[in-house]
Amino acid sequence: MTEVSPIIDVRNLSMKFDRVKGFRRSVIGQVVAVDDVSFTVNEGETLALVGESGSGKTTTGRCLVRAIEPSAGNVFYRQGDSSVDVLALERRELNEVRRKMRMVFQDPFASLNPRMTVEQLIAEPLYINNVVSDRTEARAKVAELLEMVQLDPQLMSRYPHTFSGGQRQRIAIARTLSLEPQVVIADEPVSALDVSIQAQILNLLKELQRERQLTYLFISHDLAVVRYQSDRIAIMYLGRIVEISTRDEIFERPLHPYTQLLLASSPIPDPRMKRIRPETIGEVPDPANRPSGCAFNTRCPYATDICRSEVPQLKESGTAGEAHLVACHLWEAVELSQRPLEALDGS
Repeated sequence: MTEVSPIIDVRNLSMKFDRVKGFRRSVIGQVVAVDDVSFTVNEGETLALVGESGSGKTTTGRCLVRAIEPSAGNVFYRQGDSSVDVLALERRELNEVRRKMRMVFQDPFASLNPRMTVEQLIAEPLYINNVVSDRTEARAKVAELLEMVQLDPQLMSRYPHTFSGGQRQRIAIARTLSLEPQVVIADEPVSALDVSIQAQILNLLKELQRERQLTYLFISHDLAVVRYQSDRIAIMYLGRIVEISTRDEIFERPLHPYTQLLLASSPIPDPRMKRIRPETIGEVPDPANRPSGCAFNTRCPYATDICRSEVPQLKESGTAGEAHLVACHLWEAVELSQRPLEALDGS
């Protein structure tokens, strides 16, 4: 098996937001959005970060480029033969790293200035980073980028509101790739689009990845999209990663009860079969009042005393082949009890 090296190495990343109250905005507590998260992203792969709304996946993505300043942890980015801790960089050094680590946001209309033309939007990072020196050079580069995302360069004089959602996302992708990054953090890049347009954008992302040797951190809650797009998957619940493995391992052999719940909630394109939903109870806990021990213990049908008292750590499941990490005290019992599918006629 060919050895791959991580281009991103996240260690013990945490992000806490203060809870404030009243006119004086007095701090009355904290919300832990990301709680001691560690993972790696290998060069050239797509790692999907998956979880329900509020699981902390978007916050994690933004912490990697310091769009928000994390509370603790390290984010090592490999440059050639050396690595730098993104969270320890001064502003000037950080700007250099941000040229190589870029984001695509969920809502393209919100991420594009409505007062700027497409030409201005895409050329802006080129001017700021001294990639181009005059408008002629900038227009040529913008035209090249628009063709790359399969848009007509003659449209560069138009404003964002004149485009469809899919076209706006293509413009956002062109802007992201204008500085030739190595890593792209795609935060729900197709969730606001129609299904047919989603497929076009996903295919475009795959094509660009092959052509430009890109590495993706792909943030999503849509398991169908994740199955098509990812190489590996990390499952998040209430700010912590509970399972990491290859795409096929996660879909065929989910070990954490929360992963099983996510998969059971996803429809299957076979009218003769139905999902077997785990017997979960309760609702997602308040992030400001997290349960002790395993965060999923209040909803898990397998929970015992150890689940309520000790936080499980990500550990290897002990099987041969690809690494499969799971944060569950009882993962072996959970694996034995799962029945993902059954026929509607009972057979």
